[in-house]
Amino acid sequence: VKLTGCPDTMERNEMKTRIPLAALTLFMLQACAPTPEPLAAASPITVTTTNPEKANMPTAPWSLIFADASGNSFHFLQPSPEANAEFEYTPITPELNSSGTYSGGMAARGDLTPSQVLQIWTQMRKLRADTASHGEQRTMGTGSFRLVENGEQHDFIVRSGPGLDAFTALIAPLRAE
Repeated sequence: VKLTGCPDTMERNEMKTRIPLAALTLFMLQACAPTPEPLAAASPITVTTTNPEKANMPTAPWSLIFADASGNSFHFLQPSPEANAEFEYTPITPELNSSGTYSGGMAARGDLTPSQVLQIWTQMRKLRADTASHGEQRTMGTGSFRLVENGEQHDFIVRSGPGLDAFTALIAPLRAE
């Protein structure tokens, strides 16, 4: 089979031969592609990609302290870009609880995966942006956040509700059994 020209002027000889689609596509790309304009020597090429998930990743060094509705606290941090992100869970003890009987369990600490950091920060940023769920005072049932990123500290309180419940459920597996 002999092909010449672009699709509007393409001719095929008289043989009744099937042309594989891949070969035809390659031919059309090669034969019909416009000749690209050469780049000017002085024009730099900049490629920018946007990954919405990466936008939620914090820039180290950072820290996030969260006190849940019962007074248990989580401290998440990454002290430098080279260091692993880590967490420490400090439970409330019966001695410190107003009922004198509640215990938040055992203390725990460990490293966080990049996926965990992304999930935690994505949820926290949603809570921070939802100012309608914020409270003015730390009361029973609220969650307290303190985040430090890029040298700036931000504190906010979230009232009991679906957002706070979702965040608490997200980090619950980090607690020691």
